[in-house]
Amino acid sequence: MEKFKNALKSVNIFGLLAITLIAFATMAFTPSKNLATKKYGYNPSTSQWVDITGLQQSDELNTRDYKCSQSQTTCSAEFEVNPNTNPGAIPSNIVLGTFALE
Repeated sequence: MEKFKNALKSVNIFGLLAITLIAFATMAFTPSKNLATKKYGYNPSTSQWVDITGLQQSDELNTRDYKCSQSQTTCSAEFEVNPNTNPGAIPSNIVLGTFALE
């Protein structure tokens, strides 16, 4: 225990404080990653986006949770905010087609 006390006395408090401040400043100016991106399908009959995060798109061989039949409209897209409450939200990873739940 005495060795530990002597080791603490020899630590430069100002150096330790400087390292701590640098660490916190680095964390404060690091942009956060938005992990709240969700996938939505556009339902043309209701003109609303449906949260389909975690659902799988059908292919020609099997039926899954939703499908995107061929068309030039937006079937699904990812958003960082709810596009129904934020109509100006910018979509990413857009899939073309007509959306339908299976």
